[in-house]
Amino acid sequence: MEKILIINDSKLESLVLKGVIQRVNLEPIVSTEYDAIMHVMDKSPSVAIINYIMEETNGDRLAKKIKKINPDIKCILSSCDVLENRKYDNESIDKVIKTPINPQKLIEIILDFVI
Repeated sequence: MEKILIINDSKLESLVLKGVIQRVNLEPIVSTEYDAIMHVMDKSPSVAIINYIMEETNGDRLAKKIKKINPDIKCILSSCDVLENRKYDNESIDKVIKTPINPQKLIEIILDFVI
């Protein structure tokens, strides 16, 4: 079963994303920015959905660290704001989504990466 890492400091948004991912028989792993690297090393997820603005880091910076550990992980940057390319370092970002997102659209994006 493919593992999807959700890195978000919003518990509500994490729970919503977790529920969507579970509907298609993928294994969600919910994490904070502080435990994300440990989960990448221990759980080997295929995809990481990373919130852009967190307490002590930005999602693009965290994606860069994740890609150094495993360059094959697909990193999806999520934000409730529209992100412009110049706002973030897109070198490590495979896709950007605006939340809230239609659950079916999120599933399509994830499945494109894991199938």
